[in-house]
Amino acid sequence: MKRASDVPLKVAAIVTPDHAKTFAEEWRTGSWATGVICEAFSATRLMEWPSNAGAGGQETPEELRYKEVEDEILNRMLDVLQPVIEAAFLQSASEVLDRERTLSRKRNVQE
Repeated sequence: MKRASDVPLKVAAIVTPDHAKTFAEEWRTGSWATGVICEAFSATRLMEWPSNAGAGGQETPEELRYKEVEDEILNRMLDVLQPVIEAAFLQSASEVLDRERTLSRKRNVQE
């Protein structure tokens, strides 16, 4: 049986800034969509969730204000992280896929 590391993969010829931008944007969108970013913020305990949350079956002004402040903090952080994530993705993906291309060329020579 072949080892997973012996199986060639089809990879892009080059990793582009567009690949990195797509990754960073999808990461950002997914972080909001899953709520994981809000859970991470909540875990910091920077702010206390309003004690009257859910009162009357509607969002209270305190809840709305909490969410406004939370969103501002998180959006500012994500704005700073966007170019860092893009650069890190571009570098990491380029290095790993360069290695994979090299391995693939070596396999083809051996066959």
